Amino acid sequence: WETGRGVRSVVIGRRQWIRQPGLGWNEGDYGSGLAFKTRGWFAWNRYAREVRLLSEDRGRAVLALTDEGTPVWFRLTVDLATDRVVAEQMTARARFLDTRFTDFGRRFRIEAPG
Repeated sequence: WETGRGVRSVVIGRRQWIRQPGLGWNEGDYGSGLAFKTRGWFAWNRYAREVRLLSEDRGRAVLALTDEGTPVWFRLTVDLATDRVVAEQMTARARFLDTRFTDFGRRFRIEAPG
């Protein structure tokens, strides 16, 4: 991923590489050392209790989800033809995240930055 200030990060398993603008890649442990897994990234059992349909247009639906206990807010864009989430916006205290999901089913190789 890349921040708005140009900091880039790559996570593969338990390793993370970070590069600040004008500097080289710096390798280290990722987070607490636990491997990154997308399967548990979105906890539907918590967030799906507060779901609202914001809009539906051109074959896409925009949903709002919230977990008041955290607090964290999500806005998901869903392709209605495939039922796939194609975009996610997450807002929490001092953290904002915009993610786009593309190339479903396409094979690609993940490599550490060099």
